[in-house]
Amino acid sequence: MAQPPNIIILTPPSAVKCLKNALERHDKLDKSTKIGRIRSEEDVNDLRIHDNFALDRLIDNGYCRIPTLLHPPSTTPSSIAPETPFSTLDNLIPSLEIPTSLFPSIHLALRIQPSSPTESPLLLPNSTLATKIPRLHHAIYTFLLSLPPSTLPLPLPIPTLLSLLPTTYTIYPPLLLLPSHTFSTPPWPHLLTTTLHPHLPTLYTHLTHTFSTTHLALSAPIPTPSNPLRLPLHLTPLFPPTFVHPTRTTPVLWATTTQHTIHQTFAPQHTMFSRGNIREKHRLLHLPTLSATHLRTSPARTTAVDLFVGIGYFAFCYLKRGVGHVLGWELNGWSVEGARRGAGANGWGVRIVRDDDEDDSSSSSSSNTGTKLIDDGDDDDDDTRLLLFHESNIHATRRVRCLRASGAIGPVRHVNLGLLPHAREAWGVAVEVVDEREGGWLHLHENVGVGEKEEVESTKGEEKIGIEGRKRKGAGEKAISQRKEEVVRGLEDLAGGTRAVQCEHVERVKTFAPGVVHCVFDVWIGSVESVSHYYH
Repeated sequence: MAQPPNIIILTPPSAVKCLKNALERHDKLDKSTKIGRIRSEEDVNDLRIHDNFALDRLIDNGYCRIPTLLHPPSTTPSSIAPETPFSTLDNLIPSLEIPTSLFPSIHLALRIQPSSPTESPLLLPNSTLATKIPRLHHAIYTFLLSLPPSTLPLPLPIPTLLSLLPTTYTIYPPLLLLPSHTFSTPPWPHLLTTTLHPHLPTLYTHLTHTFSTTHLALSAPIPTPSNPLRLPLHLTPLFPPTFVHPTRTTPVLWATTTQHTIHQTFAPQHTMFSRGNIREKHRLLHLPTLSATHLRTSPARTTAVDLFVGIGYFAFCYLKRGVGHVLGWELNGWSVEGARRGAGANGWGVRIVRDDDEDDSSSSSSSNTGTKLIDDGDDDDDDTRLLLFHESNIHATRRVRCLRASGAIGPVRHVNLGLLPHAREAWGVAVEVVDEREGGWLHLHENVGVGEKEEVESTKGEEKIGIEGRKRKGAGEKAISQRKEEVVRGLEDLAGGTRAVQCEHVERVKTFAPGVVHCVFDVWIGSVESVSHYYH
């Protein structure tokens, strides 16, 4: 017979002593378990809360849980209706001489001890706290409960199995992407290859249905050695088993996402997508140098160049800000197609130029060619704003000069180089394409080694930690300052002393790895007589 569930009293700290003394007087305090503070949902995952009391209120008000030896009249947890007020439940507790003034702040819960591997100490489904259970855990929990008896017993209780899973996931419609280590902690690998193996299609179908997706995969870090296109070579499709049609090379799946109201599209098995770039995208959408004040003309009369355009990570931000034309270079054909689809989803006209397309740049008709590239967009109207070159960016200087000579585009005032760990091989091209007369800004992405991690725990030895934290932060600032000087010197050498070079801002985008910071260096480059007023 199942052990009757114990009652757990949830109370504010101010009432802990009074309740503890009352329980001790009646030998109803469970001394085998300590009284504990509720700090997160993990502290209540073994409880079924009787009433609708939000978890954040328990945490914010510092509630504590007091274990008791009390049991409800029935061993069936559902006998305690969630809508029942506390005052009608005092018959569950003997006369403990508890002041009635405490009743409004006290809440009851049942602590369930699993008597079989299929029982789980989860919250009541109709409790507000049920929504606080990690959604991924709840989905897998319901799958495990549906298993046929032949699969039992499982090697560990379900709550323990769930605790070995991550709680995070990402949805790029229609793809549900799980962390690479989702099923890597024992005994999960063994379970998936033995007991649960016949039921994996059911599990994967259940997960996609739960999250309203059609595809499921495990993510993986992008390998960098011998992978210049940053292909997601180790992404593992789970459902369906492959994202590629068996007789065609066209991917079955195109995933989408929206950041800052900008739509983007990518093929998960052929192109990477970095959520961490959202900070830099936000900055570009509010960048002062994209305003008419700094440009000294309407943004619509200017051009931006992205030498590593990808699926349009940053190029779309320039278009959103109203830049007239954006020219992008990309070697990965899947990224080019993703950028084309994304631009269409945002309503921007786009044209793709292959590396073997004739532009007659060396002939007398070069001026006509530039106009043709812009005019022949997806529609009959002259609405092409994004020009994608599926070729190496070493051709960018020739392409830009051709288009400028024809009057098809305005002056290039911004050049983006978003390749990590750096894009120094393309610096020369960036210096050449930025408008010589008007000048412009280069946005150079680089990984900077700052030594030890600058994030410092502040929970122990506050004074010492504070000193160490300042030292580490100082070391990081020094490394970035040194890199800034290197960037300026390198660009000055490429400019040959004929143009002014000034690094006006360094943006820390994100921590790329322990001790490595992804930075963007905003560098003004123009005529010696020119003066930039950015950040001044």
